[in-house]
Amino acid sequence: MPAKDLTLATVRGLAIILVIYGHVIQRSILATGGDFFASAAFKAVYAFHMPLFFFISGYSLVFSLGRKSILDVFLARCRSLLVPYAIWGILGVMTMSALDVISGKAVSILHWPLAFADELLWHPVIWFLFSLFVVSAVLLCSIKLQERLGFWAFGLVYLLLMGIAPNQNFALYYVQWFYLFYLAGYLFNRYGPAAREWRMPPAVFIGALFAFTGLVSFWGRNDYIYINRMAFTLEQAGTQVLRLVYRYCVAGLGIALMFHIGAYLARTGLRGFLIEIGVYSLGIYLLQRYIVEGFYAKAAGWIHGHFISDPLLLSFFLAPALALVFVCLCWFLVRSLTRRYPALGAVLFGR
Repeated sequence: MPAKDLTLATVRGLAIILVIYGHVIQRSILATGGDFFASAAFKAVYAFHMPLFFFISGYSLVFSLGRKSILDVFLARCRSLLVPYAIWGILGVMTMSALDVISGKAVSILHWPLAFADELLWHPVIWFLFSLFVVSAVLLCSIKLQERLGFWAFGLVYLLLMGIAPNQNFALYYVQWFYLFYLAGYLFNRYGPAAREWRMPPAVFIGALFAFTGLVSFWGRNDYIYINRMAFTLEQAGTQVLRLVYRYCVAGLGIALMFHIGAYLARTGLRGFLIEIGVYSLGIYLLQRYIVEGFYAKAAGWIHGHFISDPLLLSFFLAPALALVFVCLCWFLVRSLTRRYPALGAVLFGR
């Protein structure tokens, strides 16, 4: 495998670890009654971890288009993203109904159609899969339109997407915010330098690290960096544009730093482990919704009440250890199910 592909596969593994790490920090601090927005680790991770995933996905799209037609790639995205999205969305509604029954609440299956519509369409809970499918579909349309309009097709489609009035339905906030990272990944792979080295010169890496750290320190609670609402008003257009640029800069620096670190780790003994969990990253993400955001979130109060409650220790010591445990557990379960029941793996995890 070429060095650049090893780096990409390694970074994908790092990305899913960061996702779980961020969720563990959030659930741990919430369980202690603290404010996770005050955690430097939480802010640093949430500044770029999901933009990183979209950049990787856009970058990887070039490889898919090298083997398949645009229509075939779209159909493959339907199978690998929409099918697990629908299955897990339905399971989510049924799980909540089962929990209501256990707690003694009245439950009627007549409410399920509205619950399914809300879970899958109006306010997608598994927003990552839904958004990833939408942005891939939008980019495939851009690529098809490029045959007639040339490179301008990408700018036109992006402006049309941004011209949609922001709202909370259909995960539009997420789609508008993350699409540019997906597009950037595709364009970088498609039109970037043929021979690229992900590692930066030491001076550049140190400068980028200082810049990222400094910019993240300005992030406040009212400036939720990875859920950009993309809303502009004439009265505050200048300020809002600057905030938008700020968010893109922080996320872009984080992505560049992770690829530099990934290029280094791709030359170490950790490469095999990171690539392996990266292969199952989608399944790990879906399964952790029950393990980390479900079971752990319920038990975190007792755990931290008896052991560690200091936010600093939680963020920088306990949370990384727990994140690795949860990643390995989810990876083992996903891999076992996928290998033992391939059809089930295809339905649940898009494998």
